[in-house]
Amino acid sequence: MNPSPWILSHLKTLSPGRAIDIASGSGRHAIVMADLGFSVTAVDRNPDLAPVYHELDIEFRCEDLEGQSWPLADQSFDLVLVSNYLYRPYLQQLFALVSLGGFLWYETFGVGNEIHGKPSNPDFLLKPSELAAALGSSFEIIDERFEEVLNPKRQLFLCLKDSREIPLTGVDRPVSLTTIEQEAVKLAQYLNVYL
Repeated sequence: MNPSPWILSHLKTLSPGRAIDIASGSGRHAIVMADLGFSVTAVDRNPDLAPVYHELDIEFRCEDLEGQSWPLADQSFDLVLVSNYLYRPYLQQLFALVSLGGFLWYETFGVGNEIHGKPSNPDFLLKPSELAAALGSSFEIIDERFEEVLNPKRQLFLCLKDSREIPLTGVDRPVSLTTIEQEAVKLAQYLNVYL
């Protein structure tokens, strides 16, 4: 299976950092991220994938993401990528993998896909705005689409940027990363005008 055009278009906008591909399968996205300079961890429950990733110099973790406990606690990544996977009981733990200022890109099957075939179980189909609502206000939505595509059929595309507040020394209140970026743009504009 080829990488998702939606994910590819967003990958090209980021500076490389630490990335994790959740339920990575054979690595259609992990490989592209590694080629772009990301330090990639691929996670899947299929142990037969380990040799594939070893040859590609991508860290592979064989983990059951639906087991009794969340196997990725206390870790963080600049980019958390999820494609064609949904397990609602651990959504909050998955969100917690995103480092301050990091990104969550989520592309999966949505309600309506059942008319096209599998997956048809509602447990594996996101509803419009469901993921954004589960995130609350800690992420800024950069791109969200719920649409029918030719292959696979109906999907939800959600690209989010972490906007949790960052404590800064010498500042009397927490400041969001978005605010810092906005101020940096203003400063750059000022310097261009006056220097």
